[in-house]
Amino acid sequence: MLYLSRNEGDAVMIGDCIRVVVSMVSRRRVTVHITRDYGLSTATTQISSLAPGKPQHIERDMFVMLRRTGRRGAKLGFKAPINVPVHRQEIYDKIAEAEHDVTQAAS
Repeated sequence: MLYLSRNEGDAVMIGDCIRVVVSMVSRRRVTVHITRDYGLSTATTQISSLAPGKPQHIERDMFVMLRRTGRRGAKLGFKAPINVPVHRQEIYDKIAEAEHDVTQAAS
């Protein structure tokens, strides 16, 4: 399991299609928006309230769990198959930008 600290408004990408955004952090709960976008006509969004230690199923073999909350946000645990990358949104964006630059240079 990968544990990441996230504040309100921060996001995590699971693979290229699933985005988990922390929308609210309270004393003992965190609300997340889970968006699945597979390139179809519409993306689906699920809103979940996470309690400490209770995993929330995202998709087959994938889940998110609240480990704890604090003054500065929440610590979330993510589980996904070994071949599915899990990145903080800001890291995912840098990887995508670097891949775009490599593709542009090769053209």
